[in-house]
Amino acid sequence: WYEKPVSVLPAKFPMTLMPTVSCAQSIEILRREGFDQMPVIDSSGCVLGMVTEGNLMSQMLRKRVKGEDPVSKVLYKRFKSVPSTATLGTVSRFLDVEPYVLIVSNQRCFVDKDTEVTKTTIFSIVT
Repeated sequence: WYEKPVSVLPAKFPMTLMPTVSCAQSIEILRREGFDQMPVIDSSGCVLGMVTEGNLMSQMLRKRVKGEDPVSKVLYKRFKSVPSTATLGTVSRFLDVEPYVLIVSNQRCFVDKDTEVTKTTIFSIVT
């Protein structure tokens, strides 16, 4: 299993939050959807970080953020991401020290006929 690509795992395209969603709304969304963590992306789809229900609740109880504050105030900005071609062994080693790994895919996006940019999209989350 160690050398198999991570793409053999069932793909679960994750839900994401925008950074402007309030902390209170984020908790409500996480609970309603049955998740304890969710990636936060900007308007172009770039990953800004991860938000967890535990950290949100902790920050609100300590009054470091209010329910109406944007979720961008409580992001975990340190995270590991690997391409969908990475091996399960690589992901396994990351999971020894990180609570999750984002599996990402790069997409070529044409702005006009001569200009292209590469967008990174989240393919899955492995915990």
